[in-house]
Amino acid sequence: THDLALHRTMPAVSMQLWNLDRIFTVSEWHKKQVADVYGIPAKRCAVLPNGIDSSLFTPAVAPEVKMAGRAVVYSSRPERGLENLVGGPDGKPGIMEMLAEKAPEIVLKVCGYDNTTRQMEPYYRFLWSRCEALPNVELLGPLGKKQLAALMRGAWLHAYPTTFEEVSCITAMEEQAAGTPMVTCPVAALPETPDGDAGAKSTHPAHR
Repeated sequence: THDLALHRTMPAVSMQLWNLDRIFTVSEWHKKQVADVYGIPAKRCAVLPNGIDSSLFTPAVAPEVKMAGRAVVYSSRPERGLENLVGGPDGKPGIMEMLAEKAPEIVLKVCGYDNTTRQMEPYYRFLWSRCEALPNVELLGPLGKKQLAALMRGAWLHAYPTTFEEVSCITAMEEQAAGTPMVTCPVAALPETPDGDAGAKSTHPAHR
């Protein structure tokens, strides 16, 4: 399983438990979450972490080039923390608005999925308008895998100020391979993914 265990799916899961040897999860946090929600002994679960294509992140970009560019990347779904960077409907300023005067050389590059659901469209449009209004934010839209990897390789930081419960974070693994530090929140599997065995640890000089 690659997603959160949900109480509403418990009946369907319970009907199949007799036929299962193991439930594979993608992190230690996810393993505990699945066991707790479905009432399964933890020994019935095992961790099979996500993987990445490390070839997309070579050759490495020199640390001095990454730091000189001052590019910050946000590549997750908009509802998972983008308003903390660009400002929300409540009128509170986002991080980039506060940085516009203090450090105008820092530029946020926003990209993500091309998948706007009807119920989220008004919120997404608001966030896109905020991106377009701020002088230090670039709205790149959806990128291909190679384009995104190139953006990550050249970035100074990856920003993910979220409270979303990630069961793993492939983006964190990819940014490690790119030698780009991720600034995020200690929620769910996010602390585990960069520091534990869920992804390759970066030895890139920009991390030190």
